[in-house]
Amino acid sequence: MDETRRRMILALGISPFALRSMGGLAFDAPEARLLAEPFLQFPDAHSVSVVWFTEFEARRSGVQVSHEATSQIENICGSHETWTFHPALSKRIAGLAEDAGSLVPKPPSRAKERVVWRHEARVPLPTSHRPWRYRVSNSPKKKTRSPKVWSEVYEVMPFARRNGTVRLLLTSDHQLKANAPRCMEIVAAREMGRPTTEGEAGLHGILFAGDLVNVPDRASEWFDASNGCGFFPGLQGTAEFPQGSGRRSGGALAQRLPLYPCVGNHEVMGAWAPGDAKINFDGTVPLSVREDGWNTRAYESIFSLPQQGSDSYAGGRSYAVTMGNCRVVTLFLTRVWRPEDVSAAERDPARPETWGHGRHLFDSLEPGGAQWQWLKAQLESPEWTRAPYRIVMLHHPVHSVGHDGVMAFCEPQATVERDEKGDVTRVAYSYPDENDQLTTVLAPLLEAAGVSLVFYGHNHLYQHFKVGGVHYLETSNVGNTYGIRENSGDNAWTTSPASPLLADATKTAYSVFDSADGSVTTWEFDATNLEDAGRLHDKFTVPRFE
Repeated sequence: MDETRRRMILALGISPFALRSMGGLAFDAPEARLLAEPFLQFPDAHSVSVVWFTEFEARRSGVQVSHEATSQIENICGSHETWTFHPALSKRIAGLAEDAGSLVPKPPSRAKERVVWRHEARVPLPTSHRPWRYRVSNSPKKKTRSPKVWSEVYEVMPFARRNGTVRLLLTSDHQLKANAPRCMEIVAAREMGRPTTEGEAGLHGILFAGDLVNVPDRASEWFDASNGCGFFPGLQGTAEFPQGSGRRSGGALAQRLPLYPCVGNHEVMGAWAPGDAKINFDGTVPLSVREDGWNTRAYESIFSLPQQGSDSYAGGRSYAVTMGNCRVVTLFLTRVWRPEDVSAAERDPARPETWGHGRHLFDSLEPGGAQWQWLKAQLESPEWTRAPYRIVMLHHPVHSVGHDGVMAFCEPQATVERDEKGDVTRVAYSYPDENDQLTTVLAPLLEAAGVSLVFYGHNHLYQHFKVGGVHYLETSNVGNTYGIRENSGDNAWTTSPASPLLADATKTAYSVFDSADGSVTTWEFDATNLEDAGRLHDKFTVPRFE
Protein backbone atom coordinates (compact mmCIF):
# COMPACT_ATOMS: atom_id res chain seq x y z
CA MET A 1 0.00 0.00 0.00
CA ASP A 2 1.52 3.34 -1.03
CA GLU A 3 1.80 6.22 1.47
CA THR A 4 -0.69 8.49 -0.33
CA ARG A 5 -3.35 5.86 -0.25
CA ARG A 6 -2.61 5.01 3.38
CA ARG A 7 -3.11 8.66 4.44
CA MET A 8 -6.38 8.94 2.53
CA ILE A 9 -7.66 5.77 4.15
CA LEU A 10 -6.69 6.97 7.63
CA ALA A 11 -8.42 10.29 6.97
CA LEU A 12 -11.62 8.36 6.32
CA GLY A 13 -11.26 6.46 9.59
CA ILE A 14 -10.70 3.10 7.93
CA SER A 15 -8.08 0.90 9.55
CA PRO A 16 -5.41 -0.41 7.16
CA PHE A 17 -5.54 -3.58 9.31
CA ALA A 18 -9.07 -4.10 8.07
CA LEU A 19 -7.95 -3.83 4.46
CA ARG A 20 -5.13 -6.32 4.34
CA SER A 21 -4.59 -9.77 5.81
CA MET A 22 -1.95 -9.70 8.51
CA GLY A 23 0.10 -12.89 8.74
CA GLY A 24 2.45 -14.11 11.44
CA LEU A 25 0.05 -13.78 14.39
CA ALA A 26 -0.66 -16.48 16.95
CA PHE A 27 -3.45 -18.66 15.58
CA ASP A 28 -5.79 -17.93 18.50
CA ALA A 29 -5.46 -14.12 18.15
CA PRO A 30 -8.77 -12.29 18.75
CA GLU A 31 -8.42 -9.77 15.91
CA ALA A 32 -10.85 -9.96 13.02
CA ARG A 33 -8.72 -10.33 9.90
CA LEU A 34 -8.53 -12.04 6.57
CA LEU A 35 -6.30 -15.09 6.67
CA ALA A 36 -5.46 -14.50 3.01
CA GLU A 37 -6.41 -12.15 0.24
CA PRO A 38 -9.14 -13.51 -2.06
CA PHE A 39 -8.26 -15.79 -4.94
CA LEU A 40 -10.03 -16.85 -8.14
CA GLN A 41 -11.30 -20.27 -9.16
CA PHE A 42 -12.69 -21.84 -12.34
CA PRO A 43 -14.16 -19.08 -14.48
CA ASP A 44 -16.61 -19.91 -17.23
CA ALA A 45 -18.03 -17.66 -19.94
CA HIS A 46 -20.30 -15.90 -17.47
CA SER A 47 -18.86 -16.00 -13.93
CA VAL A 48 -15.93 -16.79 -11.64
CA SER A 49 -15.63 -17.96 -8.03
CA VAL A 50 -13.97 -15.63 -5.50
CA VAL A 51 -12.73 -17.44 -2.37
CA TRP A 52 -11.23 -16.18 0.89
CA PHE A 53 -10.76 -17.23 4.52
CA THR A 54 -11.22 -15.86 8.04
CA GLU A 55 -10.83 -17.17 11.58
CA PHE A 56 -14.19 -15.73 12.58
CA GLU A 57 -17.76 -16.55 11.67
CA ALA A 58 -19.27 -13.80 9.54
CA ARG A 59 -22.70 -12.27 9.97
CA ARG A 60 -22.52 -11.05 6.39
CA SER A 61 -19.84 -11.71 3.81
CA GLY A 62 -19.60 -11.16 0.11
CA VAL A 63 -17.89 -9.64 -2.90
CA GLN A 64 -18.33 -6.10 -4.18
CA VAL A 65 -17.77 -5.79 -7.92
CA SER A 66 -17.39 -2.77 -10.16
CA HIS A 67 -17.07 -2.70 -13.93
CA GLU A 68 -16.40 1.03 -14.11
CA ALA A 69 -13.01 2.48 -15.01
CA THR A 70 -12.02 4.13 -11.70
CA SER A 71 -8.73 4.06 -9.83
CA GLN A 72 -8.27 2.02 -6.63
CA ILE A 73 -7.75 5.12 -4.46
CA GLU A 74 -11.00 6.64 -5.73
CA ASN A 75 -12.79 3.36 -4.98
CA ILE A 76 -11.71 3.36 -1.36
CA CYS A 77 -12.24 7.05 -0.87
CA GLY A 78 -15.90 7.08 -1.76
CA SER A 79 -16.19 7.98 -5.43
CA HIS A 80 -19.49 7.64 -7.25
CA GLU A 81 -18.47 4.30 -8.66
CA THR A 82 -21.24 1.72 -8.44
CA TRP A 83 -20.43 -1.46 -6.53
CA THR A 84 -22.64 -4.54 -6.83
CA PHE A 85 -22.72 -6.83 -3.80
CA HIS A 86 -22.73 -10.62 -4.26
CA PRO A 87 -23.30 -12.59 -1.04
CA ALA A 88 -20.93 -15.42 -0.17
CA LEU A 89 -21.60 -18.92 1.06
CA SER A 90 -19.61 -19.39 4.27
CA LYS A 91 -18.58 -22.72 5.76
CA ARG A 92 -16.21 -23.76 8.50
CA ILE A 93 -13.40 -26.01 7.29
CA ALA A 94 -13.08 -29.12 9.43
CA GLY A 95 -9.72 -30.63 10.30
CA LEU A 96 -7.28 -27.74 9.93
CA ALA A 97 -4.99 -27.56 12.95
CA GLU A 98 -1.53 -26.76 14.29
CA ASP A 99 0.94 -28.98 16.12
CA ALA A 100 4.45 -28.79 17.53
CA GLY A 101 5.88 -28.67 14.03
CA SER A 102 3.79 -25.69 12.93
CA LEU A 103 5.53 -22.44 12.01
CA VAL A 104 3.47 -20.27 14.37
CA PRO A 105 4.65 -18.07 17.28
CA LYS A 106 3.36 -20.45 19.96
CA PRO A 107 2.97 -23.96 18.51
CA PRO A 108 0.92 -26.31 20.69
CA SER A 109 2.58 -29.38 22.15
CA ARG A 110 -0.20 -31.59 20.77
CA ALA A 111 -2.40 -31.27 17.68
CA LYS A 112 -5.00 -28.56 18.18
CA GLU A 113 -7.77 -27.67 15.74
CA ARG A 114 -7.76 -24.18 14.31
CA VAL A 115 -11.01 -22.47 13.42
CA VAL A 116 -11.01 -21.43 9.75
CA TRP A 117 -14.03 -20.22 7.80
CA ARG A 118 -14.15 -20.38 4.01
CA HIS A 119 -16.18 -17.84 2.04
CA GLU A 120 -17.06 -18.21 -1.64
CA ALA A 121 -19.16 -16.10 -3.99
CA ARG A 122 -19.86 -16.76 -7.65
CA VAL A 123 -19.45 -13.39 -9.37
CA PRO A 124 -20.88 -12.51 -12.82
CA LEU A 125 -18.31 -11.36 -15.33
CA PRO A 126 -18.80 -8.16 -17.36
CA THR A 127 -20.45 -8.56 -20.72
CA SER A 128 -17.79 -6.35 -22.33
CA HIS A 129 -14.23 -7.58 -22.63
CA ARG A 130 -12.60 -5.08 -20.27
CA PRO A 131 -11.02 -5.00 -16.80
CA TRP A 132 -13.18 -5.18 -13.66
CA ARG A 133 -12.53 -4.61 -9.96
CA TYR A 134 -13.58 -6.39 -6.81
CA ARG A 135 -13.03 -6.50 -3.07
CA VAL A 136 -14.37 -8.86 -0.40
CA SER A 137 -15.87 -7.94 2.95
CA ASN A 138 -16.87 -9.71 6.15
CA SER A 139 -18.90 -8.46 9.09
CA PRO A 140 -17.92 -10.57 12.12
CA LYS A 141 -20.83 -12.25 13.88
CA LYS A 142 -19.31 -11.50 17.30
CA LYS A 143 -18.07 -8.11 18.45
CA THR A 144 -14.42 -7.59 17.54
CA ARG A 145 -11.98 -4.72 17.24
CA SER A 146 -12.95 -4.23 13.59
CA PRO A 147 -16.67 -3.92 12.70
CA LYS A 148 -15.97 -4.92 9.11
CA VAL A 149 -12.98 -6.52 7.42
CA TRP A 150 -12.17 -5.60 3.82
CA SER A 151 -9.66 -6.92 1.37
CA GLU A 152 -7.65 -4.72 -0.94
CA VAL A 153 -9.31 -3.71 -4.22
CA TYR A 154 -8.09 -5.82 -7.13
CA GLU A 155 -8.31 -5.16 -10.83
CA VAL A 156 -8.75 -8.23 -13.00
CA MET A 157 -8.00 -8.26 -16.70
CA PRO A 158 -10.43 -10.17 -18.91
CA PHE A 159 -10.11 -13.93 -18.95
CA ALA A 160 -9.43 -15.69 -22.23
CA ARG A 161 -12.40 -15.81 -24.56
CA ARG A 162 -13.62 -19.12 -25.88
CA ASN A 163 -11.14 -20.31 -28.53
CA GLY A 164 -8.91 -17.34 -27.72
CA THR A 165 -5.24 -17.64 -26.93
CA VAL A 166 -3.98 -18.05 -23.37
CA ARG A 167 -0.73 -17.58 -21.50
CA LEU A 168 -0.47 -19.91 -18.50
CA LEU A 169 2.06 -19.91 -15.68
CA LEU A 170 3.41 -23.43 -15.10
CA THR A 171 4.65 -24.01 -11.55
CA SER A 172 4.65 -26.53 -8.71
CA ASP A 173 6.23 -27.62 -5.42
CA HIS A 174 6.42 -24.31 -3.56
CA GLN A 175 6.26 -26.11 -0.18
CA LEU A 176 7.25 -23.09 1.97
CA LYS A 177 10.68 -23.08 0.31
CA ALA A 178 13.04 -20.14 0.46
CA ASN A 179 13.14 -19.04 -3.18
CA ALA A 180 9.42 -19.43 -3.93
CA PRO A 181 8.32 -15.88 -2.87
CA ARG A 182 11.06 -14.28 -4.95
CA CYS A 183 10.16 -16.40 -7.97
CA MET A 184 6.49 -15.37 -7.78
CA GLU A 185 7.52 -11.74 -7.25
CA ILE A 186 9.52 -11.94 -10.48
CA VAL A 187 6.59 -13.52 -12.32
CA ALA A 188 4.23 -10.74 -11.24
CA ALA A 189 6.69 -7.99 -12.19
CA ARG A 190 7.63 -9.44 -15.58
CA GLU A 191 4.40 -11.01 -16.78
CA MET A 192 1.39 -9.24 -15.26
CA GLY A 193 2.31 -5.80 -16.58
CA ARG A 194 2.67 -6.79 -20.22
CA PRO A 195 -0.58 -7.33 -22.13
CA THR A 196 -0.45 -9.81 -24.99
CA THR A 197 -3.04 -7.85 -26.98
CA GLU A 198 -4.92 -4.68 -26.21
CA GLY A 199 -7.16 -5.18 -23.17
CA GLU A 200 -5.89 -8.67 -22.32
CA ALA A 201 -3.78 -9.88 -19.43
CA GLY A 202 -0.15 -10.89 -19.62
CA LEU A 203 -1.21 -14.18 -17.98
CA HIS A 204 -4.60 -15.89 -17.96
CA GLY A 205 -4.17 -18.60 -15.34
CA ILE A 206 -1.90 -20.66 -13.10
CA LEU A 207 -1.39 -24.39 -13.56
CA PHE A 208 0.04 -25.75 -10.31
CA ALA A 209 1.24 -29.36 -10.54
CA GLY A 210 0.95 -30.30 -6.86
CA ASP A 211 2.85 -30.06 -3.56
CA LEU A 212 1.46 -26.67 -2.67
CA VAL A 213 2.51 -26.99 1.00
CA ASN A 214 4.24 -29.64 3.13
CA VAL A 215 1.56 -30.74 5.63
CA PRO A 216 -1.85 -29.68 4.30
CA ASP A 217 -3.74 -30.02 7.59
CA ARG A 218 -1.52 -27.32 9.15
CA ALA A 219 -3.48 -24.12 8.56
CA SER A 220 -0.39 -21.93 8.97
CA GLU A 221 1.28 -23.50 5.93
CA TRP A 222 -1.52 -22.12 3.76
CA PHE A 223 -2.01 -18.73 5.42
CA ASP A 224 0.57 -17.39 7.85
CA ALA A 225 3.67 -19.54 8.35
CA SER A 226 6.15 -17.59 10.40
CA ASN A 227 9.00 -18.25 7.95
CA GLY A 228 7.20 -15.91 5.52
CA CYS A 229 6.76 -18.54 2.79
CA GLY A 230 3.14 -19.65 3.24
CA PHE A 231 1.29 -20.76 0.12
CA PHE A 232 -1.19 -17.93 -0.28
CA PRO A 233 1.17 -15.12 0.80
CA GLY A 234 3.69 -16.19 -1.83
CA LEU A 235 1.05 -16.19 -4.58
CA GLN A 236 -0.65 -13.01 -3.36
CA GLY A 237 2.24 -10.62 -2.73
CA THR A 238 1.81 -10.61 1.07
CA ALA A 239 4.81 -12.77 1.99
CA GLU A 240 7.43 -11.51 4.43
CA PHE A 241 10.50 -13.57 3.59
CA PRO A 242 13.93 -12.05 4.37
CA GLN A 243 16.41 -12.60 1.55
CA GLY A 244 19.77 -10.94 1.33
CA SER A 245 19.46 -7.31 2.38
CA GLY A 246 15.77 -7.12 1.48
CA ARG A 247 12.46 -8.89 1.93
CA ARG A 248 10.58 -10.82 -0.70
CA SER A 249 6.83 -10.30 -0.82
CA GLY A 250 5.81 -12.84 -3.46
CA GLY A 251 3.59 -11.85 -6.36
CA ALA A 252 -0.01 -10.61 -6.48
CA LEU A 253 -1.13 -13.39 -8.80
CA ALA A 254 -3.87 -15.59 -7.32
CA GLN A 255 -6.26 -12.67 -6.67
CA ARG A 256 -6.02 -11.72 -10.37
CA LEU A 257 -5.62 -15.08 -12.10
CA PRO A 258 -7.65 -18.30 -11.76
CA LEU A 259 -5.63 -20.99 -9.99
CA TYR A 260 -5.88 -24.61 -11.21
CA PRO A 261 -4.29 -26.95 -8.64
CA CYS A 262 -3.33 -30.61 -8.80
CA VAL A 263 -3.02 -33.20 -6.02
CA GLY A 264 0.57 -34.04 -5.11
CA ASN A 265 1.81 -36.37 -2.39
CA HIS A 266 1.99 -33.37 -0.02
CA GLU A 267 -1.76 -32.83 -0.37
CA VAL A 268 -2.50 -36.28 1.10
CA MET A 269 -2.84 -36.89 4.86
CA GLY A 270 -3.15 -39.88 7.15
CA ALA A 271 -5.86 -40.13 9.79
CA TRP A 272 -5.43 -38.18 13.03
CA ALA A 273 -7.60 -36.64 15.78
CA PRO A 274 -7.24 -33.45 17.87
CA GLY A 275 -5.09 -34.19 20.88
CA ASP A 276 -2.82 -36.60 19.00
CA ALA A 277 0.90 -36.02 19.53
CA LYS A 278 1.11 -34.58 16.03
CA ILE A 279 -0.82 -34.21 12.80
CA ASN A 280 -0.39 -37.46 10.87
CA PHE A 281 1.23 -36.78 7.51
CA ASP A 282 3.65 -39.71 7.19
CA GLY A 283 1.33 -42.49 8.32
CA THR A 284 -0.88 -43.04 5.27
CA VAL A 285 -1.91 -46.61 4.45
CA PRO A 286 -3.82 -48.03 1.47
CA LEU A 287 -7.59 -47.76 1.71
CA SER A 288 -7.78 -51.53 1.24
CA VAL A 289 -6.05 -51.85 4.63
CA ARG A 290 -7.93 -49.09 6.45
CA GLU A 291 -10.90 -47.18 5.07
CA ASP A 292 -9.59 -43.89 6.49
CA GLY A 293 -5.97 -44.70 5.61
CA TRP A 294 -5.49 -41.42 3.73
CA ASN A 295 -7.46 -38.34 2.75
CA THR A 296 -7.26 -35.10 0.77
CA ARG A 297 -9.77 -33.33 2.99
CA ALA A 298 -7.86 -30.05 3.44
CA TYR A 299 -7.09 -29.72 -0.27
CA GLU A 300 -10.70 -30.39 -1.24
CA SER A 301 -11.99 -27.96 1.40
CA ILE A 302 -9.73 -25.09 0.32
CA PHE A 303 -10.25 -25.24 -3.44
CA SER A 304 -13.43 -25.10 -5.55
CA LEU A 305 -12.98 -28.34 -7.44
CA PRO A 306 -15.46 -29.55 -10.08
CA GLN A 307 -17.70 -32.00 -8.25
CA GLN A 308 -20.08 -33.48 -10.80
CA GLY A 309 -20.39 -34.42 -14.43
CA SER A 310 -17.99 -35.90 -16.94
CA ASP A 311 -15.33 -33.25 -16.23
CA SER A 312 -14.81 -34.46 -12.66
CA TYR A 313 -13.44 -37.69 -11.19
CA ALA A 314 -13.23 -38.67 -7.51
CA GLY A 315 -14.77 -35.45 -6.22
CA GLY A 316 -12.49 -33.27 -8.31
CA ARG A 317 -9.17 -34.94 -7.51
CA SER A 318 -9.00 -35.27 -11.29
CA TYR A 319 -10.79 -32.79 -13.52
CA ALA A 320 -10.84 -31.31 -17.01
CA VAL A 321 -11.28 -27.68 -18.00
CA THR A 322 -11.13 -25.57 -21.16
CA MET A 323 -9.22 -22.28 -21.19
CA GLY A 324 -9.47 -20.44 -24.49
CA ASN A 325 -8.10 -22.71 -27.20
CA CYS A 326 -6.54 -25.05 -24.65
CA ARG A 327 -7.97 -28.17 -22.97
CA VAL A 328 -6.35 -29.21 -19.68
CA VAL A 329 -6.86 -32.62 -18.04
CA THR A 330 -5.59 -32.93 -14.47
CA LEU A 331 -4.90 -36.41 -13.08
CA PHE A 332 -4.70 -37.75 -9.52
CA LEU A 333 -1.51 -39.76 -9.90
CA THR A 334 0.82 -39.60 -6.93
CA ARG A 335 2.07 -41.82 -4.11
CA VAL A 336 3.46 -41.58 -0.62
CA TRP A 337 7.17 -40.85 -0.22
CA ARG A 338 8.98 -43.37 2.01
CA PRO A 339 12.44 -44.94 2.36
CA GLU A 340 12.94 -47.81 -0.04
CA ASP A 341 13.71 -50.30 2.74
CA VAL A 342 11.76 -50.92 5.94
CA SER A 343 13.70 -52.55 8.77
CA ALA A 344 11.53 -54.78 10.94
CA ALA A 345 13.61 -53.67 13.92
CA GLU A 346 12.01 -50.24 13.57
CA ARG A 347 8.50 -51.71 13.30
CA ASP A 348 6.38 -54.39 14.92
CA PRO A 349 7.02 -57.67 13.06
CA ALA A 350 3.72 -59.06 14.33
CA ARG A 351 1.73 -56.18 12.81
CA PRO A 352 2.24 -55.83 9.04
CA GLU A 353 0.20 -52.62 9.05
CA THR A 354 3.15 -50.94 10.80
CA TRP A 355 5.56 -51.79 8.00
CA GLY A 356 4.42 -48.81 5.95
CA HIS A 357 3.21 -50.67 2.84
CA GLY A 358 6.04 -49.20 0.77
CA ARG A 359 5.54 -46.25 -1.54
CA HIS A 360 1.94 -47.18 -2.16
CA LEU A 361 -0.19 -45.42 -4.77
CA PHE A 362 -3.10 -43.25 -3.71
CA ASP A 363 -4.96 -43.94 -6.94
CA SER A 364 -4.31 -46.09 -9.95
CA LEU A 365 -4.30 -45.91 -13.74
CA GLU A 366 -4.65 -49.65 -14.16
CA PRO A 367 -6.43 -50.44 -17.46
CA GLY A 368 -10.13 -50.90 -16.80
CA GLY A 369 -9.97 -49.03 -13.48
CA ALA A 370 -12.09 -46.02 -12.61
CA GLN A 371 -9.51 -43.30 -13.38
CA TRP A 372 -8.42 -45.06 -16.56
CA GLN A 373 -12.01 -45.15 -17.80
CA TRP A 374 -12.48 -41.47 -16.93
CA LEU A 375 -9.28 -40.51 -18.76
CA LYS A 376 -10.23 -42.58 -21.82
CA ALA A 377 -13.57 -40.74 -21.96
CA GLN A 378 -11.78 -37.38 -21.71
CA LEU A 379 -9.38 -38.24 -24.52
CA GLU A 380 -12.34 -39.16 -26.76
CA SER A 381 -14.49 -36.16 -25.82
CA PRO A 382 -15.30 -33.32 -28.27
CA GLU A 383 -13.69 -30.86 -25.84
CA TRP A 384 -10.39 -32.70 -26.24
CA THR A 385 -10.50 -33.57 -29.94
CA ARG A 386 -11.52 -30.02 -30.96
CA ALA A 387 -8.93 -28.25 -28.82
CA PRO A 388 -5.92 -26.92 -30.75
CA TYR A 389 -3.75 -27.34 -27.63
CA ARG A 390 -4.05 -30.23 -25.16
CA ILE A 391 -2.28 -30.38 -21.81
CA VAL A 392 -2.23 -33.15 -19.22
CA MET A 393 -1.15 -32.15 -15.71
CA LEU A 394 -0.23 -34.57 -12.92
CA HIS A 395 2.18 -34.49 -10.01
CA HIS A 396 4.31 -37.60 -10.41
CA PRO A 397 6.92 -37.54 -13.22
CA VAL A 398 6.48 -39.73 -16.26
CA HIS A 399 10.16 -39.37 -17.27
CA SER A 400 12.66 -38.02 -14.79
CA VAL A 401 16.26 -37.75 -13.64
CA GLY A 402 15.26 -36.75 -10.10
CA HIS A 403 15.77 -38.80 -6.96
CA ASP A 404 12.07 -39.38 -6.34
CA GLY A 405 10.86 -39.88 -9.88
CA VAL A 406 13.03 -42.68 -11.22
CA MET A 407 11.35 -45.55 -9.38
CA ALA A 408 8.52 -47.13 -11.41
CA PHE A 409 5.05 -45.81 -10.63
CA CYS A 410 3.31 -49.00 -9.55
CA GLU A 411 2.04 -50.80 -6.49
CA PRO A 412 5.00 -51.99 -4.38
CA GLN A 413 5.85 -55.67 -4.23
CA ALA A 414 6.96 -56.76 -0.75
CA THR A 415 9.78 -59.20 0.00
CA VAL A 416 9.70 -60.38 3.62
CA GLU A 417 12.89 -61.89 5.07
CA ARG A 418 12.74 -64.13 8.15
CA ASP A 419 15.28 -65.75 10.46
CA GLU A 420 15.54 -69.47 11.28
CA LYS A 421 12.74 -69.05 13.84
CA GLY A 422 10.43 -67.55 11.27
CA ASP A 423 10.55 -64.06 12.74
CA VAL A 424 10.55 -61.15 10.30
CA THR A 425 13.95 -59.47 10.08
CA ARG A 426 13.49 -57.21 7.07
CA VAL A 427 10.85 -56.02 4.64
CA ALA A 428 11.91 -54.72 1.23
CA TYR A 429 9.71 -53.35 -1.53
CA SER A 430 10.39 -53.50 -5.25
CA TYR A 431 8.86 -51.54 -8.11
CA PRO A 432 9.29 -53.46 -11.39
CA ASP A 433 9.74 -51.21 -14.42
CA GLU A 434 7.37 -53.37 -16.47
CA ASN A 435 4.57 -52.41 -14.08
CA ASP A 436 5.08 -48.65 -14.43
CA GLN A 437 1.61 -47.23 -15.07
CA LEU A 438 2.92 -43.93 -16.40
CA THR A 439 5.25 -45.26 -19.09
CA THR A 440 3.29 -48.40 -20.03
CA VAL A 441 -0.30 -47.10 -19.70
CA LEU A 442 -0.47 -43.29 -19.63
CA ALA A 443 2.18 -42.48 -22.24
CA PRO A 444 0.72 -44.76 -24.97
CA LEU A 445 -2.79 -43.40 -24.31
CA LEU A 446 -1.64 -39.80 -24.68
CA GLU A 447 0.52 -40.47 -27.72
CA ALA A 448 -2.44 -42.11 -29.48
CA ALA A 449 -4.87 -39.35 -28.50
CA GLY A 450 -2.57 -36.48 -29.43
CA VAL A 451 -1.25 -34.33 -26.60
CA SER A 452 0.64 -31.05 -26.79
CA LEU A 453 2.29 -31.15 -23.35
CA VAL A 454 2.49 -33.39 -20.29
CA PHE A 455 3.30 -31.22 -17.29
CA TYR A 456 4.32 -32.47 -13.82
CA GLY A 457 6.38 -31.66 -10.73
CA HIS A 458 7.71 -33.52 -7.67
CA ASN A 459 11.51 -33.49 -8.10
CA HIS A 460 12.19 -29.75 -7.77
CA LEU A 461 13.99 -29.65 -11.11
CA TYR A 462 13.63 -28.17 -14.54
CA GLN A 463 13.73 -30.93 -17.13
CA HIS A 464 12.24 -31.36 -20.59
CA PHE A 465 11.98 -34.62 -22.51
CA LYS A 466 10.55 -35.42 -25.91
CA VAL A 467 9.64 -39.09 -26.14
CA GLY A 468 7.61 -40.63 -28.95
CA GLY A 469 6.67 -37.20 -30.23
CA VAL A 470 5.28 -36.13 -26.82
CA HIS A 471 6.76 -33.26 -24.79
CA TYR A 472 7.18 -33.97 -21.07
CA LEU A 473 8.01 -31.07 -18.78
CA GLU A 474 8.84 -30.64 -15.12
CA THR A 475 9.31 -27.02 -14.09
CA SER A 476 9.40 -27.16 -10.29
CA ASN A 477 12.80 -25.59 -9.52
CA VAL A 478 11.00 -22.69 -7.83
CA GLY A 479 12.00 -22.92 -4.18
CA ASN A 480 14.84 -25.41 -3.97
CA THR A 481 16.17 -28.63 -5.47
CA TYR A 482 17.14 -32.04 -4.11
CA GLY A 483 19.47 -32.80 -7.02
CA ILE A 484 19.45 -35.64 -9.50
CA ARG A 485 19.86 -39.38 -9.15
CA GLU A 486 23.09 -40.94 -10.33
CA ASN A 487 22.76 -42.88 -13.56
CA SER A 488 23.75 -46.20 -12.05
CA GLY A 489 22.22 -49.18 -10.30
CA ASP A 490 18.60 -50.28 -10.32
CA ASN A 491 15.91 -48.01 -11.74
CA ALA A 492 18.47 -45.80 -13.51
CA TRP A 493 16.94 -43.48 -16.09
CA THR A 494 17.27 -44.41 -19.73
CA THR A 495 16.17 -41.15 -21.35
CA SER A 496 18.28 -38.00 -21.39
CA PRO A 497 16.72 -34.53 -21.13
CA ALA A 498 16.25 -32.92 -24.52
CA SER A 499 16.98 -29.46 -23.09
CA PRO A 500 19.09 -27.87 -20.32
CA LEU A 501 18.60 -29.46 -16.92
CA LEU A 502 18.26 -27.12 -13.92
CA ALA A 503 18.95 -28.71 -10.53
CA ASP A 504 20.66 -25.94 -8.60
CA ALA A 505 19.47 -24.57 -5.24
CA THR A 506 21.02 -21.18 -6.05
CA LYS A 507 18.73 -20.81 -9.06
CA THR A 508 15.00 -20.24 -9.41
CA ALA A 509 12.94 -20.49 -12.59
CA TYR A 510 9.44 -20.19 -13.96
CA SER A 511 7.78 -21.28 -17.22
CA VAL A 512 4.95 -19.87 -19.34
CA PHE A 513 2.91 -21.69 -21.99
CA ASP A 514 1.60 -19.43 -24.76
CA SER A 515 -1.12 -20.86 -26.99
CA ALA A 516 -0.66 -18.07 -29.53
CA ASP A 517 2.30 -19.99 -30.93
CA GLY A 518 2.51 -23.13 -28.77
CA SER A 519 5.71 -22.01 -27.08
CA VAL A 520 6.91 -22.95 -23.60
CA THR A 521 9.44 -20.40 -22.34
CA THR A 522 11.47 -20.75 -19.14
CA TRP A 523 13.34 -17.93 -17.43
CA GLU A 524 16.13 -18.58 -14.92
CA PHE A 525 17.31 -16.27 -12.12
CA ASP A 526 20.20 -16.30 -9.68
CA ALA A 527 18.60 -16.66 -6.24
CA THR A 528 21.73 -15.33 -4.52
CA ASN A 529 21.69 -12.06 -6.49
CA LEU A 530 18.58 -10.00 -5.88
CA GLU A 531 19.50 -7.66 -8.74
CA ASP A 532 19.73 -10.44 -11.32
CA ALA A 533 17.60 -9.57 -14.37
CA GLY A 534 17.39 -13.21 -15.42
CA ARG A 535 18.09 -15.02 -18.64
CA LEU A 536 16.34 -17.33 -21.05
CA HIS A 537 16.88 -20.88 -19.85
CA ASP A 538 14.93 -22.87 -22.43
CA LYS A 539 12.27 -22.51 -25.10
CA PHE A 540 10.47 -25.10 -27.21
CA THR A 541 7.25 -25.40 -29.19
CA VAL A 542 4.58 -28.05 -28.68
CA PRO A 543 2.22 -29.47 -31.34
CA ARG A 544 -1.01 -27.76 -32.34
CA PHE A 545 -3.92 -29.94 -33.45
CA GLU A 546 -6.39 -28.83 -36.13
